[in-house]
Amino acid sequence: MKVNIKIQRNQIVISTEAKSQTFKPSQNYSYPRLLVGDFEAAQSCLTGGAKEMGLVGFFKGKHDVRVEVNDYFGDGIMPIERKVYQELTDCIRVASFELELMRNTQ
Repeated sequence: MKVNIKIQRNQIVISTEAKSQTFKPSQNYSYPRLLVGDFEAAQSCLTGGAKEMGLVGFFKGKHDVRVEVNDYFGDGIMPIERKVYQELTDCIRVASFELELMRNTQ
């Protein structure tokens, strides 16, 4: 199944072909210069959302995961950020991982 995860400031949008839902963390995970500054809070939000959407479970297959993040500062993405986003998706069984950097148009 294809799963699209849009990581935004203190909210995560999970979409499949069937539905899309927005999830807010119990505590903020974004900081002024970091989209994900609190890994555990972001992971908890994503894990809870994935469970609620039925993407996690013993008999669930692997998913093709695409993560979208905004480039708020126009300086691209660092390798450590790429690793953070990839590890965030470990709660979902990942067959393939793709990271797309969305340019901020403001």
